[in-house]
Amino acid sequence: MDTGIPACDRYLASYRACHRAAGIFPPDQIEPHYREMRSSLLRDSLDPHIRPRLATRCEVLTRSLHEALDGKSCTTDSSQVTAPRRNGKDDRS
Repeated sequence: MDTGIPACDRYLASYRACHRAAGIFPPDQIEPHYREMRSSLLRDSLDPHIRPRLATRCEVLTRSLHEALDGKSCTTDSSQVTAPRRNGKDDRS
């Protein structure tokens, strides 16, 4: 089940891989933290008083996670894989 909020669904889709890459939690604690975050976001997505602010919350969570990565990459599927760098430039446009 998705939250129906693209920013939150993207955050959840990358949660495990990015938290693993950032080393925020010990590996054996990533899944319980993911389940807790997912439950919280799903619950909040159903609350008409919270839902309008949820995209902003997920965008902030995503920014914080990327800051914690400190330049490290984390990808969750082949559609998010960064193209190889050539001449110091990323091939993505």
